[in-house]
Amino acid sequence: MILRMARPWKHPDSGYYYLRERLPRDLPLEARGLRVAFPAAAGGSSFKISPKAQHVKASLRTRDPREAKERHAAASAHLNAVWAAVRRGPKRLSKMQLVALSGEIYRAFGSAEADPGPASQWRNVQEMDAHATQGSALYIGTPAERRRMSMDARFGRFADGLLVSKGIITDAASRTALIEEIAKATTQVAKKLERNANSDFRPDLEASRFPAWRQEDIQLPQGAVTVTGLLAGWERESRATEAVALWDR
Repeated sequence: MILRMARPWKHPDSGYYYLRERLPRDLPLEARGLRVAFPAAAGGSSFKISPKAQHVKASLRTRDPREAKERHAAASAHLNAVWAAVRRGPKRLSKMQLVALSGEIYRAFGSAEADPGPASQWRNVQEMDAHATQGSALYIGTPAERRRMSMDARFGRFADGLLVSKGIITDAASRTALIEEIAKATTQVAKKLERNANSDFRPDLEASRFPAWRQEDIQLPQGAVTVTGLLAGWERESRATEAVALWDR
């Protein structure tokens, strides 16, 4: 019997190449709803596993057959690592890990200190952070439910992006705790950048509270999302006065 090697599939209309693979039969039910993001070497696209899916499909974001072959290999390897991590089960994050992850957001935003823009922008960020932590009246439910929804809307995509960028599949409780830490970190760095915008460049004495993230704890290949890449959309929303959950709530 001759085994056929998996290869990129070319869309007949667009000409773009795709990865198409059958879902492993032994994949846990918890994988249903999982959002998978590929590293840049695999094209950087993402997909969500629907409840009844038998196959997964994701664009390799290229029309070049040679590049498609390389990206397909990278995407397939990444998927195998994802399936292995899912089989192991979600990873609980410690308090130190949560604070270390939020420090990644702090440092990414803080890199704008040389040219922070108008101070009003960063006051606006602080106001929106406070609005989210208080629980927006736009949501229906108990005060606790409104707060959970507004926090998720404001910071959830940053939590998800961080988890993907570090290759972590975590549990719901850790994700919620990470959102809380990100809220603190973004408010802290917004205060620092407001001071910078007002010509005050004294060091943030509280910045040392963030421990370094230790890479030995990661479960999947890195590179799916960069932390700095998470900031562009959030910054646009902030200026207009407004983060691939891994696990759907």
